[in-house]
Amino acid sequence: MNGYGAPSSYRYRAPFSYSARLIIPESDFRDKLKHALSQPLPGSESRQSMAPEDRDIAPSEGRYPAAVLIALFYDEGNWCLPLIKRVEDGYAHSGQIGLPGGSIEAGETAVEAALREAEEEIGLDPRNISVIGQLSPLLIPVSGFMVYPVVSIIREKPVWKINRLEVNWLFTVTLEDICNPENAKCETRRFSQRERKVPFFLLKENKVWGATAMILSEFRAVIEAL
Repeated sequence: MNGYGAPSSYRYRAPFSYSARLIIPESDFRDKLKHALSQPLPGSESRQSMAPEDRDIAPSEGRYPAAVLIALFYDEGNWCLPLIKRVEDGYAHSGQIGLPGGSIEAGETAVEAALREAEEEIGLDPRNISVIGQLSPLLIPVSGFMVYPVVSIIREKPVWKINRLEVNWLFTVTLEDICNPENAKCETRRFSQRERKVPFFLLKENKVWGATAMILSEFRAVIEAL
């Protein structure tokens, strides 16, 4: 279900530790994560491991502000979050796997935009979501978007309502999936007439790379430090 070809790959070693099971009690998780997000964030250094070769990861001014939502929920002993595959519509990032989100409209905050887009794309009711913080903003040079990742917890197990005009499919991953170094890999792709190394997360047979992988890499660093 990954929708990608299979260029030559090699094993990528993630720099984070991993135990057989990521144990974060539900009762403590929200407070610990909220506190961690209120502290200085790992930022660019934590994203470096998942940045494509030769990509500039330093924050700078973007032309178009956007927001995405990390929407955590607890299910059968695991903390989970949804990822989506966007439809092929010819716009920037079409057909890619990412977090729900989109452009910040005039007069909106990043939090308001992330909640609105998540409701429009996958049917999340903002009244059922507690926002607990944000990660570092990330510039996407190819499209000019400056992305503001918003971290939230869904208070009740969600019922997905996928907007088929924007979203092809949705799948969920656990924090264990993201923190497991076995799921961090790298391959060689050809961009602008040259070969480049491109790290990615292999999550439920889907390759998650680029800006989304870099955002998840910083989130992984925050989680690993709890």
